[in-house]
Order: sequence, then C-alpha cells, then structure tokens
Amino acid sequence: MTDLLINLLGRLGIFAIFFILIMRFDICRRLLTGNASRYEKLSLAVLFGLFGIVGTYMGVPIQNAIANSRVIGVALGGILGGPLVG
Repeated sequence: MTDLLINLLGRLGIFAIFFILIMRFDICRRLLTGNASRYEKLSLAVLFGLFGIVGTYMGVPIQNAIANSRVIGVALGGILGGPLVG
C-alpha cells in the first residue's frame, strides 16, 4: 500500500512540475484572467487532454487493476479554463 502511495505521489510531482512550467506562459495567464481567445482555449484543451493521456499510461498496476492519475490533468484544465478546456 505504501509503495502505491509513493509511486502515485511521485507521478503527481511530475504533473506539478509540468503545470508550474506551463503557467509561466502568457497563454495560461490570459486564460486565468479571462482574456483567452477561442483558439487559445482549444489549444489548452488539447494540452490538458494530452496530460490525461499521459496520466493513463503512467498508471501503476496493482492487483489486476491500474491506479492512474489521468483525471488530474483534465480536472485542472476544467478548473482553470472552464468546460471548454476541461
């Protein structure tokens, strides 16, 4: 159980680093202030969708199931950019 927690927290740390780097770009800052265009929102939707795909493939197998973190990227996109981005 602790191995699973350590693995998932490590992967969550990788996502956190990517999100911190992404938030340094102007497109994300415009998204947070509400000034992003439809094209920018669509490109961020693709980016956060890719985070969801990466989170699926970074899953940890445990007892015939996979514990993954795919919802983190999509949920964060929805929180930051609304339903179009999420």
